[in-house]
Formats: sequence, C-alpha cells, structure tokens
Amino acid sequence: MDKSNYAEGSACLAKTSCLKDFAKYLQAIQIPLIVIDGEFNVDYINDAGVRLIGLSQEQVKGKKCYEILKTVDCLTPRCLCAFVMKTGNEVSSETSARIKDGERHFKCFSSPIFDENGKTAGAMELFVDISDLKAAVMRSKQQIQYLKAVPTPVIAIDENFNITYINDFGAKVLGHNVEDVVGRKCYDMFNTEHCRTPKCTSAIAMRTRKVVTSETIARIGGKTFNVRYTAYPLYDEYNRVVDAIEVAMDITRQREMMATIEGIVKSATQVSESVESLSAEILEARGRSVVLATSWHRLWKS
Repeated sequence: MDKSNYAEGSACLAKTSCLKDFAKYLQAIQIPLIVIDGEFNVDYINDAGVRLIGLSQEQVKGKKCYEILKTVDCLTPRCLCAFVMKTGNEVSSETSARIKDGERHFKCFSSPIFDENGKTAGAMELFVDISDLKAAVMRSKQQIQYLKAVPTPVIAIDENFNITYINDFGAKVLGHNVEDVVGRKCYDMFNTEHCRTPKCTSAIAMRTRKVVTSETIARIGGKTFNVRYTAYPLYDEYNRVVDAIEVAMDITRQREMMATIEGIVKSATQVSESVESLSAEILEARGRSVVLATSWHRLWKS
C-alpha cells in the first residue's frame, strides 16, 4: 500500500467525525477490533470486541485499552500499539489475556493511525482468537510425547510414502537418528515383504479409510523380523485422507516360541502314536502267547 494513501485514510480515521463514518464498516468485521488514541484511550470498539470482553460500548469508551483487555503484553515493552505509534510500522504478535472466566490466546495485528500532518495519532488493533488452535497444538505436542515414549516403532507417512514422523524407538530400530529418517521412503527403511505391493496396509488404509492390521517380515540392518503392524488413515480439515500412521510390533520371539511349542506338540504326538503302536504290538503278542500257552496245555494233556 502507498504510505501516503494509507496516511491520508488513517488521518480521516483519527477524526471523530470520520470514525463514525467508518464504524458501520468496522462493525461488520466479525473479529474484535479497537481504535485508541495516543494516550491509549479507547476511541472505538466494534461489537465483536464488546462481546469478547463482556462490557457495553458505554462502559468501554474512554477507558484505557490495557484496563479492559489486560493482555500479558499491556504496559510492557512488548505492547504492539505502543510500538506502532512509536515507529509508524504495522506489526503482529501473539499474546494472551485473562478475559471473563478464562485465559484466551490471540494473534494481534496492530496498525498506526496518522493525523492530517502525517504524525501518529493512535492505533488500530485486531484480535484473532487462536485459543482453540493453541489448545489443539498443545494436545498434538502431548500426543507426540506419548508416541515418543511408546516402546515400539510408530511412523507417519504422507500419500507418497515419505516418512513425516518417527518416534525415537522406531529410529533406534532402524539404527538412525530421527532427523535422518524423516523425509525418506518408508519402504526403503523398513523393507518388508508387503512394501510396494497390494498388501501394504498403509496403502490399503489410505485407500479404504479403514484401520488395517497385518503380519509380514521385515529385513533391517541384515536382520529378519516377524512384524505385526497396524495402519490408521489420517484426515485433513476437509475430511480428506492425507497421511497414515503405522504402529509396528516385533513378534519374532512370539513366532519362535510358537514354533517351539508346535515342535513339542508334534514330537509329543509322534511319541503318542509310537506308544499306541507299541501298545498294540504288545497286546497282539500277549494274545499270541495266550493262544500258544493254551495249545501247549491241551497238547500236554493229550
């Protein structure tokens, strides 16, 4: 924007008569907005701002902005309005304020207002409530911390099978640092028998939008692992599948134990069959001996 044109427009805004003309446009903005003079007195606040702080227009007008908003930056060197009135430059920043019954987080945009002589006469500030976004980011960070602590590989991949996240345990299994793994193809790192085939559970999960579990064999660092893994589709804000998360579990020892148990059962079955066969032979031999004894006895008597 041309600085002279901006100064001309803001000079009009600095006048009370012009401010009334601008008010109908500012009221249409569904984001809290205030206009203050050079002494931090509130000249104007729109309806969205009134709803935010829970006061009426009459209660707000003439008060200091820091008395009604009470952000953590108010009356400190971080105050945006003080900065723009001092420098004449637009600026934005994040802050928080205790409003009504709770703390809210805002992205603030502050612009200087000039008088007809081109000198700063006040400031206009917009407050975009990002509390829900901050809470979501915090939850995501907590969930990532949980995933980092899970003692099994967890990875996230995009539609092109690029690894966008891997937990510490997963990177350790691969013998790499997390930074070395992110951005690589999952099939290059895990090298399972399902990779790049129709059996890939991540591909199935992203295509069908369903959670898929399967078992396969992975070859990592010259070693072979039996793996059970589950893939979960991930969605964007438009409910489109954009990623997948895989949770893998090494079941090699389970497989080895099952193989041992199966071997024992097989051996026991063979022994049982041998015992049964031997028992039959013993019974048959016993029967023959009884017949021979009887025949001998009869022969002896005769």
